[in-house]
Amino acid sequence: MLDKIRNILSILIIIFSGYLIITQDFYWMPHMMVGVGGLLLVTGLLELQKEKKFWGFASILISLFVFYVSVQGFLGGW
Repeated sequence: MLDKIRNILSILIIIFSGYLIITQDFYWMPHMMVGVGGLLLVTGLLELQKEKKFWGFASILISLFVFYVSVQGFLGGW
């Protein structure tokens, strides 16, 4: 189940980032960052299931930082 979510998020992020690069409309950057944070969170959970605790916790901590950055972007703190 988490593998499917990771694949779907990966495809959506690639499409969304391509759109951002082509249109140069960086207003939508915080939305993409939420997707990247979700992808890192799912990746961290998958790594924890595989008993790779260091990479699992590292991915989860990085996802929390990315969520923080995206919230700052939504609030206009750039």
